Amino acid sequence: MDKLSKILLGSYAFILLIIGFYFLFKPDLSSTIYPFSINDIETSAQLRAVFGGSLVAFGYLLVRFLSSSSNVTVSSVLIYIVMCINFGRFISLFYEGFLSFTLISWAAELLLLILLWIAHKNRKNKIDYYM
Repeated sequence: MDKLSKILLGSYAFILLIIGFYFLFKPDLSSTIYPFSINDIETSAQLRAVFGGSLVAFGYLLVRFLSSSSNVTVSSVLIYIVMCINFGRFISLFYEGFLSFTLISWAAELLLLILLWIAHKNRKNKIDYYM
């Protein structure tokens, strides 16, 4: 990969991480620097978890892509994305409180994360490295 591509991808990774952490940790999402408004607490919790968590995951995956020469499996990419969204749900519990939809979503996403991790471990143990 040439130097210009690495610089541009690194810049995108930095921007994605900044925006993702901005949405994860901004106390009041009703007044953001973006041209939309959030009027209810459920929307704020969803935006914090899904949008903020996804952007942090994408930024992390870009940094990992740029700094590592090893291949990343599809299951591990899914695990990173779901893990960051779960982290966003956990953060939203502190900012927006314990909403029923947030708790149900967090439980479902936590179950998905556990199932992905188990499937990843099972598949990793079955790969024949001596082909």
